[in-house]
Amino acid sequence: MRCSRRRITRSRLAGEPDKMNDTTPLKSGRIPPILAKMTWQLWAVAIGIIIFTRGLSIKVPAESFALLLICVGFLLGIVILATIPKYGAKDILKPAVIGIALNGILLSIAIPNFIHARNEAIRKNEALIKAPLNWQEYKIAGLQFLSPVGLTNLNTSAEESPKKSETYMGQLWPSALTVMLHRRTLTAEDNYTLESFTSEVVDLMQQKLSQGFQCKSRERVTDGIPSKQLSVQYQRLGKTVKDTVLIILKEPNIWEIQVLAPEGVPDIDAKSEKFLNSIRLLPPAS
Repeated sequence: MRCSRRRITRSRLAGEPDKMNDTTPLKSGRIPPILAKMTWQLWAVAIGIIIFTRGLSIKVPAESFALLLICVGFLLGIVILATIPKYGAKDILKPAVIGIALNGILLSIAIPNFIHARNEAIRKNEALIKAPLNWQEYKIAGLQFLSPVGLTNLNTSAEESPKKSETYMGQLWPSALTVMLHRRTLTAEDNYTLESFTSEVVDLMQQKLSQGFQCKSRERVTDGIPSKQLSVQYQRLGKTVKDTVLIILKEPNIWEIQVLAPEGVPDIDAKSEKFLNSIRLLPPAS
């Protein structure tokens, strides 16, 4: 009896690992069939997103997300097929092939459409950039000038400007041609000359725009008044920006005018020169 009990106990102990192996799920073997089904399920989800968001404001981001799901489903199907030698074709081959086929069909339609839409957008942007500019006359901050873009006053109120300064800005899309105008009224404490103010402007620009900063200055005459012109170049967000700055000093005011745009905008130097040559000082308000 003792021997038989020992044998039973030993057999039970010896059999426990086998029973555990028989009843414990083989997770690694069950995952590939699940992922294989996901290949066409992702396609179905993407189709649902495209259908139900049609005409809604979220259409563009929703379609982008749907395209991402289709790409994931297609790539997942290829990866799952590579597991067949290890886990066998059962429950893997058929759903994976279906998923690859369905997602592949959509990709064959979506990718050419995306490339066409992108090229069309680039063509339209180039046409807008090359289109003739609408130059108009403006009278702002004591200056009269021609500008291809209207300027907006960035000062919320005169009380918030302790140094009695005004800043105006306008930007033209999609070329990103930007015009800025800053006028500062000098006080008795200010001892600026044209040279000292120009030097201060260059130092501030070099501190803020240090990457690839280059600057050349030259003297010019604006409406009979000596002035300084800076030709500045620097890097911003991986692009080269060309910035032309004109500084005019006629007490009690100093004007700082900027015309800037990314490199590549057609005739940016000629446009900047046309703008600066048109500047005239208005008579003081009585």
